[in-house]
Amino acid sequence: MWLERYGAEGLEGMLEIRTHSNRDNSLTPEQEEQLKQKLSEPEGFESYTAVQSWINQTFGLTLSYDTARQIARYRLGAKLKGARKSHTKNSPAAENCKASYTPDF
Repeated sequence: MWLERYGAEGLEGMLEIRTHSNRDNSLTPEQEEQLKQKLSEPEGFESYTAVQSWINQTFGLTLSYDTARQIARYRLGAKLKGARKSHTKNSPAAENCKASYTPDF
């Protein structure tokens, strides 16, 4: 494939950076604005899978997970923040025990 391109366009053609400008965006600007508003709400989304489901249900589309993630994360600049698992040693009960423990030296 690259050899055919080199034969047809030469070194200049190989050095040209091409974009996919002939592709239509998956969402219209109005749809992107709705998604941006939804992402800015305090409850927001807990995962990119939830973003994908919301887009597909709201707009009647069938976007892939990767496309939904690309739109939310890179085009709209959203970072989803969810609760992360915590180690059992960091439980509130353990913290209370540590705080009340005084060694007998």
